[in-house]
Amino acid sequence: MRLVLAAIPAILFGQFCAVDEIGIGSGSIVVHNDDASTHEIVVSDNAKCVVGLHTEMRPNSTRDFPIDEGGAFFCVDGGGGVAVKNGGRYVVRGGAVSPE
Repeated sequence: MRLVLAAIPAILFGQFCAVDEIGIGSGSIVVHNDDASTHEIVVSDNAKCVVGLHTEMRPNSTRDFPIDEGGAFFCVDGGGGVAVKNGGRYVVRGGAVSPE
């Protein structure tokens, strides 16, 4: 009985938060935060960046982000999305993202 009850949240969560629904796929980008501050990041399938992968980047750090193979939008600190391409390398400098 415990196993069944434990599985219910996982099943429900999977129904509403499937990776395909937020545009995250088998592609990726590499991003380096060149700033001295932590930034809030959203990787989304549209430039408004409401739904997507929400995370943060610490100062002077480099991360891989999963994106759809067709591309995505990368948002820094609630700003508008910048189009990024699968396999690209980008840098956050001055609170904005640009190609490396």
